[in-house]
Amino acid sequence: MKIGIMQKSQIEFRKATADDYDVVFDLFSEVQSLHHDAQPDFFKKPEKDELFREFFDNTLESEEQYLIIGWLNDEPVGYILFHKWVRPRNIYLIHHPILYIHNLTIKESHRYQGYGGAFIDYAKRTAKELGISRMGIDFWNFNETAKRCFTRQGFEVLQHVMWLD
Repeated sequence: MKIGIMQKSQIEFRKATADDYDVVFDLFSEVQSLHHDAQPDFFKKPEKDELFREFFDNTLESEEQYLIIGWLNDEPVGYILFHKWVRPRNIYLIHHPILYIHNLTIKESHRYQGYGGAFIDYAKRTAKELGISRMGIDFWNFNETAKRCFTRQGFEVLQHVMWLD
């Protein structure tokens, strides 16, 4: 595994459009395959089916969600999907706006080169522009690479979720 440093100025971030359907699916497929391989009894294989089409179309139509593709020249490096969410006040928690990252996918050929951090920096700038000071992200326990990336970016564990089969 070669670890390199990329120059963040090289990457161009663009909001996904309908024309990016195949690009997003190909990137999604890489990371979904990793999840399926790690836990095939929990994660489905990536399929370019009506569910993915619905997910993609709904994401593009939403004013609250951001699907951002990073490009290096004309090659997609990865994508980040996040949304602004206002957690309503309830008996447990105070009212707090959050920018929540749902997916961060880096193309296999571009991993370990700093691109994950560049995508998170993009999300941090967006949060600041929106007046949001808190960000959240989750990942599966088997994904040590994600854990290292998110920890390096300053994320801290605030909650543990456990499962029982």
